[in-house]
Amino acid sequence: MKEGAMTNRMDEELGTKIQQKLSVHPQLAPYALKTRVYPTGTVQIQGIVDVLEEKLQAEELIWSIPGVKKIENNITVCTDGQIDDFDVAFEVAEEFLANPEVPVSVGVKVTGGEAQLMGRVSNFSQAQEAVETAAKARGVRVVINHLKMADNLDDASLNNQVQSALMAVPDLIPGRIKSITQHGTVTLFGKVPEGRASLALEAAMKVPGVKHIKNSLNQQTTEIDDQITIHFIEQIAANPYLNQLPIGIHVTGGRIIVSGVIDSLKAKRDIEDILHRLPEEFKQDIHQIENQLRLEQ
Repeated sequence: MKEGAMTNRMDEELGTKIQQKLSVHPQLAPYALKTRVYPTGTVQIQGIVDVLEEKLQAEELIWSIPGVKKIENNITVCTDGQIDDFDVAFEVAEEFLANPEVPVSVGVKVTGGEAQLMGRVSNFSQAQEAVETAAKARGVRVVINHLKMADNLDDASLNNQVQSALMAVPDLIPGRIKSITQHGTVTLFGKVPEGRASLALEAAMKVPGVKHIKNSLNQQTTEIDDQITIHFIEQIAANPYLNQLPIGIHVTGGRIIVSGVIDSLKAKRDIEDILHRLPEEFKQDIHQIENQLRLEQ
């Protein structure tokens, strides 16, 4: 079979799988959403739904199907009858009141169907809950998250709290999941049994100060910057003295920034030794090392 014919057949099979999943979904099936699959693995979906939550559900469902590489979500959120921004804001507020997981400190402003969430939350889990809850309200076409985190920890301290939260989960093996924290965004990586990854994500989400979660669990490969970061963190974790200190690393485009608080010159020398002993395959990608460690004796 020629390559073009093989590609067309694979696209048709992918399209069939998508339509089958949409046709049996209890909320999405009545809308008869249409999809089109392109040779690049791009899926275009269109149709009309009642609330934003259903638009997002359709996208999440399609992402769950192997072979999908990109989604163009052209679904329109449309409600019956006339509804103005005041009505939409009222609907969102009602949804918030009905959900005890959304704190009373969260408010909303609606302009042209765009719901802007404002206020303060304790952690990423609360922010995510507020966004998902707002998406259920009638008339909301898009949700913009302007929520602020109540706690503002440095990345090293925040990463330590994430690790503590992971170790406290009974069904997770201590040390199997590692984390990187950069500007409040936590990346989780490592190998976990099927069905356990969600436990790790939920634990990290609830840590005060976490702004976003990046799930790299069970991935076979990572970008070179992440590989350097992972190697550094593993070396720190293997040192019984250094792994007790709030040390963080940020790697972007071959530039390494090490930060945190240390309590001795020996700790400083040990960290520098780890950086100088990076594997050869990393060295060609490293252009600069910046030491921002703070010594407090």
